[in-house]
Amino acid sequence: MTTFGSGKAGYSDGPHSEAKLHGPTGLCLSCDEASLLCTDQSSRLIRRIDLNDGSVHTLIGSGRLKTNLRFAYSVCAHPIKPNGCFIGDLGSIRYCYGETVSLIAGGPNPGCADGVGGAAKFACLYGLVCASDGQTLYASDSNFRLRCVDLETRTVKTVCGDGADTRRDGVGTSSSFGALFQICFDRSPTTKPDSVLFVASKFGVRRFDIATGTVVRASRRGGFGSADLVCWIDAM
Repeated sequence: MTTFGSGKAGYSDGPHSEAKLHGPTGLCLSCDEASLLCTDQSSRLIRRIDLNDGSVHTLIGSGRLKTNLRFAYSVCAHPIKPNGCFIGDLGSIRYCYGETVSLIAGGPNPGCADGVGGAAKFACLYGLVCASDGQTLYASDSNFRLRCVDLETRTVKTVCGDGADTRRDGVGTSSSFGALFQICFDRSPTTKPDSVLFVASKFGVRRFDIATGTVVRASRRGGFGSADLVCWIDAM
């Protein structure tokens, strides 16, 4: 097992045993599977971890107060472009390609609203995942709802969850999650690609069928944290 980071809080790049991170939260694999992308929340940076030598590099941002990222919570690699990624922060989703950062939806202030581009509102985006064709993004946030973003039109809509802090199976917005955390697609060989999402929530892991809008329980285990989802998927 390799540990990335020195164990001391900071935001310096370097070899895996010397680099410093401060509040790493979201984590994803790049589309070429050569790197891990990590949101370093307290430093307001996006870090890249080279899986060949373990070195840590800053991908986006230049320091605690020198970037307009507002507490980046989640990161999702573009499924087709190796240098592209989506970032979920306090109230917005942005697309980053190389050194260019552009707004997809939302804005600097948190809230809850569907809409197009800046008219949509989010609050603390803890989970992001992109369909394999690079056209649709799914996001979970502190509004206790799962949102869908059409990346061509930048249209945001709620696909399930009614905002209630309880667990209720159902279809679309008749379902309830409570707090939502990380999300991922079911990549098992018996499931059609990009058709089922697993959602880590306060009340356990939930299964969302995109075509039917049906939300059901996938795991009884609950509690605050995304480890429920990671452990459940690894056990499949």
